[in-house]
Amino acid sequence: MNLVKGWKGWKAVEQWTHLTAGDWKPQGEIAARHELNLHYMRTLEADRMLLHHKMLAGLVKVMDADPLDYAGWESANCQLKGHFVGHYLSACAMDYAYFGDEDMRGAGERIVSILRKCQQENGDGWCFSVPENYLQWLERGKAVWAPQYTIHKTLMGLVDMVVLAHSQAALEVLLGAAEWFLNWTASKSRQEMDDILDVETGGMLEAWVELYDITHDERYRKLIEAYRRPRIFEALLNGQDVLTMMHANTTIPEALGYARAYEVLGDSKDLEIVEKYWQLTVEKRGFFVTGSQTYNEVWTPPFHQSEYLGTDNQEHCVVYNMIRLADFLFRHTGDAKYLHYIARNYTNGILAQQHGETGMVSYYLPMVPGATAKWGSPTRHFWCCHGTLVQIHNSEGAYMAYRQEQRLLIAQYQPGVLCWNKQGTITLRPRCISTHYAPERENAGCRFRSVSGENYELEMNFAEPELFTLTLRIPEWLSDDAVIEADGETIWRGRNAGLVDLRQSWHRQKLLMHFPCQVRSVMTDDDSELGAFMLGDDVLIGLTKEPSLPFSPENAAEKIRPVRPGTMSCEPPQYILYCKGQAIPFIRLRDLKDETYTMYFHFNDKN
Repeated sequence: MNLVKGWKGWKAVEQWTHLTAGDWKPQGEIAARHELNLHYMRTLEADRMLLHHKMLAGLVKVMDADPLDYAGWESANCQLKGHFVGHYLSACAMDYAYFGDEDMRGAGERIVSILRKCQQENGDGWCFSVPENYLQWLERGKAVWAPQYTIHKTLMGLVDMVVLAHSQAALEVLLGAAEWFLNWTASKSRQEMDDILDVETGGMLEAWVELYDITHDERYRKLIEAYRRPRIFEALLNGQDVLTMMHANTTIPEALGYARAYEVLGDSKDLEIVEKYWQLTVEKRGFFVTGSQTYNEVWTPPFHQSEYLGTDNQEHCVVYNMIRLADFLFRHTGDAKYLHYIARNYTNGILAQQHGETGMVSYYLPMVPGATAKWGSPTRHFWCCHGTLVQIHNSEGAYMAYRQEQRLLIAQYQPGVLCWNKQGTITLRPRCISTHYAPERENAGCRFRSVSGENYELEMNFAEPELFTLTLRIPEWLSDDAVIEADGETIWRGRNAGLVDLRQSWHRQKLLMHFPCQVRSVMTDDDSELGAFMLGDDVLIGLTKEPSLPFSPENAAEKIRPVRPGTMSCEPPQYILYCKGQAIPFIRLRDLKDETYTMYFHFNDKN
């Protein structure tokens, strides 16, 4: 089978599409985060990442293995060994797809070539890092740690290399692996498959849907049906809460499989499943101030955040996959609520859980008072979250903006340059977004007043006038009317959160967007005296072990004041709250590194 080259388009049913390679280039903080990610990826060696694949295929002898080979979840005594390379492969393909990085594509092809050798040596289509008898153990009900989860990573890495990087070699390996699974599942009853699927499978369903979409081979419909999980998702359709206290990142990839099935097969029931899943995980559950919903990797009981504040909140993998789910639902519904959700979780999850200097990931985001983040190491941990780390920071372009034929949507206000029909560019930059002060008058010297708002500039630069609709997301946290100006003239004013369409001929205009906001307290659903602080999409954390504040929530929010930095540049802001004779510094959660902090405070103004 020959692979048709070119960007894989979305189905006509979709309202919005992702940008293509080179259409968005990050700047500022996001560019720095991306470079940190690429630097990390470039330090890793393909042969060491693929050690367990090669050992299983007899390409490397056990005694020849380097005793300093990658550790943690990649160590020989871990049953998930070999999972990371699939994430890495996906990240290579994503970086090529969204940023046009040929070096990363080449690194991916190098991995594919090794997988192909492993498959040839095994002789039966097997190209994975775990032994085939792990799946036999699953059949017998013997305890084993998620072999299909691990297998899925390699499968999905191959899929992404086919779809995003146009790799013919990856397709050939993928087809060989699929033959193995066609043979293995052929004799399984629905009951037997349901029992097997009760052990985490990752995104196996999504991988088989993708393979069917690539090949249109009807045989793969059998794999799609085998990997549906009616035991969970039929119950969900019937209105049952089957998720509370269930491992969260087991079912999110399965829901993403149903989402992709809807895109490829067009069955409205699959879309209903995804919408019901979202309702149960977000709208009928509530979430922490960051936007997340988990503690110790499980879905917390609905609207009971205060009982589940600890060191193991907000698994990074959950944040990543829920952003993917929100992206799907937005593209198919056009509802801006999903973009608001992405903004909150990207800011306080994806950015907050990547160390801004080392580029490493925090598996969890602690929310207990006096917490510190635990950062992974480059080669000694290899948690699942290392994998989603390298993927999200190579695919951010998927979530920053969307397009239709004559419509461009700026969904997230992160600095970067957008291309429109290759005829011109739109540069988005914060305009002193981080300082939140301005001089009281032109000659005010050192006197400053608070500027309650986030300000962004859009610079249109087209050689010739271009007629299209520019769509902007109006945030949900406005404290007053948002104002959009074009060359100093107000062209839109309003307060309703959602999407605003601006249709005209764009040439060399400058747009200034002002989104008024104030520090606000956000209380837990089950404790009116327990809450955290936000400014715009940013959670503010206090650099203190103090668990309580002697103020009402409203008074405390008003007392958090900006600290003027040395210049009026857009450097990360700092804030101060004076309490009990002390000045408590506050910073944005996304600027967290190694500090001790408190996110949630008890409020008591009765003393």
